[in-house]
Amino acid sequence: MTMPKTAGSPVRLGAIILAGGLATRMQGHDKGLVPFQGQPLICHLLPVVRPACQWLGVSANRNQAAYQQLSQADAVFADADAYAAQGPLAGLASAGPLLPALDWLLVLPCDTPKLPHTLVPRLLAAATERPEVLAWYAQTDDGPQPSIMLLRPHLLASLPDYLARGERTLRGFLQQHQAAALYFPETAAFANGNRYQDLDNMADQESS
Repeated sequence: MTMPKTAGSPVRLGAIILAGGLATRMQGHDKGLVPFQGQPLICHLLPVVRPACQWLGVSANRNQAAYQQLSQADAVFADADAYAAQGPLAGLASAGPLLPALDWLLVLPCDTPKLPHTLVPRLLAAATERPEVLAWYAQTDDGPQPSIMLLRPHLLASLPDYLARGERTLRGFLQQHQAAALYFPETAAFANGNRYQDLDNMADQESS
């Protein structure tokens, strides 16, 4: 597939799927591997990222071999010891040294199986229109969705200091870099499967 273009040059786009959490609200099961509509949650994200991305990484603190087999990612990695137990930003901080030369980095959580396939082109279009903005995140009628972001990869270099200050939130990290929101009207498509009941609700909504 032809890569989206910025100023006449191919965009070098990478993606990281965050699957390294403890999933305490899912009885500790490895969330990205939990089945939903016949396949693991992480597999639902691959059609969103694969057509546009030249590099794919998966942040996973267990079952790395399973994630590698399912995603065929370029890198499946655990949190570095320095960032252990520091939340989803630990995965991004650990990814920094693994990234190839990229123009943009897409970040997605593993528990959003209904994301629209237009997500990436819409984010890239916004980034093209406002090149001064270094980070973007999705927003719906339910509010900001900071775990769904597009950012310049060099911003990851600020994470060690951010985490060292005791900061842990994705929203705070994005605010630090004056991130802009991109509105998506498809609120239901951004639903999170934090609990098994959430997944059941998503399936029920689709069948109704």
